[in-house]
Amino acid sequence: MASAKLGLQCQLFQGVAGSQATTEVTNVENLAIGLERDEADVSTRAADGWEVVVGGLRKGALEFNQVYDTDDVVFEAIRDAFFATDPDDNILSFFVTDGAGSGLDADFTILSWKVDQPLKEGVKVAITAKPTRTNRVPTWIDGS
Repeated sequence: MASAKLGLQCQLFQGVAGSQATTEVTNVENLAIGLERDEADVSTRAADGWEVVVGGLRKGALEFNQVYDTDDVVFEAIRDAFFATDPDDNILSFFVTDGAGSGLDADFTILSWKVDQPLKEGVKVAITAKPTRTNRVPTWIDGS
């Protein structure tokens, strides 16, 4: 029986678009990989009153928080990618792994940068990134 994983055992890597990310992001918490498919209705009378669907395009997103730390070079790279005016400068490579080498590898565009400044907590930034169009297609790597 496989053992359970803790989020602490997982890893996020960041790098330059066009290649697999190799710089570990340690300033990260509460990372979520959201993967889903569009659906296409293929219902016919032959389905005997049931709606039937087929899976369409896959889509995904990374959502995670970082402590606001301008001395962190990865934090600065993500911030700079969000604020870039040239779409080509908005792309970063991310590899999200379970700590054993399995996970999502793709080039992403930074779509959301939300700064939270609570009175009694450290300042944090909530980031959303989605796969974008480059010469690399998003890939799920099976590290087993």
